[in-house]
Amino acid sequence: MVACTSELTLKVNDVESIKVTFFAKDSSITKTRIATYADGDIELEQFKRWVERNRTGWEPYIATVAVGDMMISGEQFTLYLNNDFAVINISNLEGEHAQYAKRIAIDEFVQFTRP
Repeated sequence: MVACTSELTLKVNDVESIKVTFFAKDSSITKTRIATYADGDIELEQFKRWVERNRTGWEPYIATVAVGDMMISGEQFTLYLNNDFAVINISNLEGEHAQYAKRIAIDEFVQFTRP
């Protein structure tokens, strides 16, 4: 069986800021934290480069996304990360939505440290 893969259509040049949410592992110990990065922040530039390097190899994903370790969101996308797995939801200006999944290296987002 051959999997159908897709290329991400996210226009990174249009991304002006991202919000990174670190989800609580244990609500009694670690609270959910949020950090925002905008033009000029190295974290935003690193995210854009990651998208460009990872445009291919995404598979359509129709299941509900479980909350993972981290979420990166922008105006037209939400990227959920959990260990070695990423799920992205993308919407376009016409209001159409698509969701894709891809295996990633566990350390690909080390630039985002829990605040």
